[in-house]
Amino acid sequence: MAAAFDASLPEGAEPLAAEIVEDGAYRLPIGVFDGSAVPLETVEGRVTRRSWRIPGLSDKTAAIARSIEEQLVAQGYEIVLNCISQRCGGFDFRFAVEVLPPPSMFVDLADYHFISAQRTDGDEAVGIMISQTVLAAMVQIMRVSPGAGAPLTLAPAPAPGEVPQVGHVTGSGAGPLAQALEARGAAVLAGLTFKTGASELGEGPFETLEALAAWLLADETRRVVLVGHTDSEGDLDRNIALSQERAQAVLEALSNDYGVNAEQMSARGIGFLAPRKSNATEEGRKANRRVEVVVRP
Repeated sequence: MAAAFDASLPEGAEPLAAEIVEDGAYRLPIGVFDGSAVPLETVEGRVTRRSWRIPGLSDKTAAIARSIEEQLVAQGYEIVLNCISQRCGGFDFRFAVEVLPPPSMFVDLADYHFISAQRTDGDEAVGIMISQTVLAAMVQIMRVSPGAGAPLTLAPAPAPGEVPQVGHVTGSGAGPLAQALEARGAAVLAGLTFKTGASELGEGPFETLEALAAWLLADETRRVVLVGHTDSEGDLDRNIALSQERAQAVLEALSNDYGVNAEQMSARGIGFLAPRKSNATEEGRKANRRVEVVVRP
């Protein structure tokens, strides 16, 4: 078997996450968002998930992506997909592919590059996301290689328009929110209200929390990350703290008011690092003040 892909990253790259799962699976993107789904190919084998932060290179994501592509070709890989931000499918592509939760990985919807590749001898497949924060470049590499004594297994790609599923929801969990989690692995918890500059939830009731609780209670093995976001008013550190507090408030409400096991959830805050719209308008700032739920693998 050929050697595993060895990425040479810029000097100063700081390892963040490193996880190996024997007999795992990774849904490898093989095409851009086509208006209804992202074409994915399930690859089974030994799955390695890693990420790095590269301080001072937040404006160098394109150069990093070019370097990694050249390394892949030099090491015997065939490029399957190479796209950037909106050409990939923007928000729809980002939330259809597996991304490590913050702080292990951040993805700027306006500046990310994705590369998927397979070794020409069929021994390995990789999916690589390159993006940035305001202070650093971020790199995530998902690598699948054969398990001990077993060949790499590639399942058939989904049919055009078919939405890949991460599980099945029945009963009260099968509403629009559950469908979004099934199809994309993430959703915005619409309708939540917070006091200005504060982390306390408003009075409610909140239909999206009821729906999320039903989805989690339907299967105790489900795990999610609640991710808080803010607009760009104020300094970054305060906004990250505020977004973390808001995500934690949602977690506590789900646990205390709806009976969800707290071990099924975690909370993270990333401030204004992943806007959905421009912060130049009130409409955009309002859209950026949100809590999202991201399904963990």
